[in-house]
Amino acid sequence: MRIIVIILATLFLLSCLGCAAQKQYTLDDVDKLTSRLDSITQAKLKRDVEIFLAEEDKAYLLLENPYYLKFIKGYSNSISAKLFLNYKDASSSHYNRRLLGLLNIPQFMKDSLINYKYTELEVKAGVGHKESCQKIIQLYKEFISRDIATIDELNMHYYDKKLDVGLLSYIGSEESIRVFIEGMQSIDIYEDTNSPGSPKNKISILTNLLSSYCSLLGEPPLTSGFYFNQFLYVESERDFAEEHKRYLKQLEEFFNKKYNLNIKLNAPFFILGQEYVIEH
Repeated sequence: MRIIVIILATLFLLSCLGCAAQKQYTLDDVDKLTSRLDSITQAKLKRDVEIFLAEEDKAYLLLENPYYLKFIKGYSNSISAKLFLNYKDASSSHYNRRLLGLLNIPQFMKDSLINYKYTELEVKAGVGHKESCQKIIQLYKEFISRDIATIDELNMHYYDKKLDVGLLSYIGSEESIRVFIEGMQSIDIYEDTNSPGSPKNKISILTNLLSSYCSLLGEPPLTSGFYFNQFLYVESERDFAEEHKRYLKQLEEFFNKKYNLNIKLNAPFFILGQEYVIEH
């Protein structure tokens, strides 16, 4: 489940820096760690772009790391022509299309992607197709209105439809970001059937939405994964203490200032249960 992407990326960087994963970070710590994460991410992206340009069928490398999405536009001139040569007909063409939808590309490329019958919905939205943009917004609103009870339902209606990257990365407009953030007011809780033992962990929908925002658009300190991760797990609802509630209040104020949104975050917790590491 992609909720762990931001957690795993954070733990990876902490191990590189020799930091303790359970440490409580100050806001100054978060700024420094986020700067290091950005530096590491950009260095890895530069290397993977070089591999993509030198070899065939390597477009998938540029989509594997969600943190790349913040920086990939900067390579538009370098990689768009090669991507466009193989945006259809090959088994790996969907990687090319998904990357093209994130780049600054000329109008003839946009038109070709929009008119190709197999182009993904989020890609069409990314190149400015208004009907596709509205469709993704509608799908997201339908997801928020559902009573999500299990991970399978979450994956089916949120991650499989790529609603997070669709709204925050491919469209990335003020409207789509505001719609996404308004969904964070959900108080729905679902069961983490992947968690070991019994009872199973419970997770709020807010956790997934905030995780998506942090990894795709987040900025230090409040919406950095380093800061968010500190509040993830509680063993009982009583443990969702004043510091957790204060964090939700800080987020409300952040979104109000940045997007002029008046929202209320009322989830009773992020993750209720035991912390665990997913084995592959």
